[in-house]
Amino acid sequence: MKNFEKISEHLYRTTLSYKDIFTTVYLLEADTGYVLFDAASFDEDFDILYPMLTQMGVTRENLKYIFISHNHTDHAGGLKRLITAFPETTIVSRSEKLAQKYENYRVFAPVLGDMLLETFRVIPIPGHTADSAALFDTRTNTLITGDCLQLYGICGAEDWASNINFPTEHMEALRRLRELPIEAIYTAHDYYPYDYFAVGREAVARYIDACVEPLLRMKELILSNPEATDADVRLLYNADAGLPTVREAVIRAVRKSVAEGAL
Repeated sequence: MKNFEKISEHLYRTTLSYKDIFTTVYLLEADTGYVLFDAASFDEDFDILYPMLTQMGVTRENLKYIFISHNHTDHAGGLKRLITAFPETTIVSRSEKLAQKYENYRVFAPVLGDMLLETFRVIPIPGHTADSAALFDTRTNTLITGDCLQLYGICGAEDWASNINFPTEHMEALRRLRELPIEAIYTAHDYYPYDYFAVGREAVARYIDACVEPLLRMKELILSNPEATDADVRLLYNADAGLPTVREAVIRAVRKSVAEGAL
């Protein structure tokens, strides 16, 4: 049977398949219970995840929260069966659509600074989606981000590159992150070029800076090719075979932020 891997104090990780990549579920431990960070992707993932949780000592009574980093299938798709198995838990999500879907359960919509189990601070990091959020373990200064920090994106068969649809809001969120005493970052996927983690202040700073670099590359291509359409700029960006490929919608969002002077 597959098990959770302990990656640091109070923090455990497992990966599950999603399309041509993987996604990650984290288990966060506090003195008064557990928080499950994300809920896998499919109904059938429950058959893998539930035995792992019970082996870790997670019960209906001590799983206090299921935190959904954002309402995308690879992070929230397995929530239905999990919430049935843990009906006493509270879903934590900034997504109005998810709250409507699970209106018959306890759903908490957090804001910046809200605490879970007096230990984990909620840090909204919009950009990939409007509802994207992370958890900051105040004991170890560890930030668990899900998809919030995209770097250059994920190398795969689909357009997984720096999938930031709200660049203006993302730049402001990154500015706030630089003010936090973050000692480690753990994400949902292997993002190019620094994989799924950064440990140590220097590595964390490098990780956050790398989230800006692809957006600035898109900005450069937009400004240096004033007659180019979003589709044209996308082709120019994707011509670098060493990078994950970007969607046209991201180019469009970056163009809007550039026009507003936010990037």
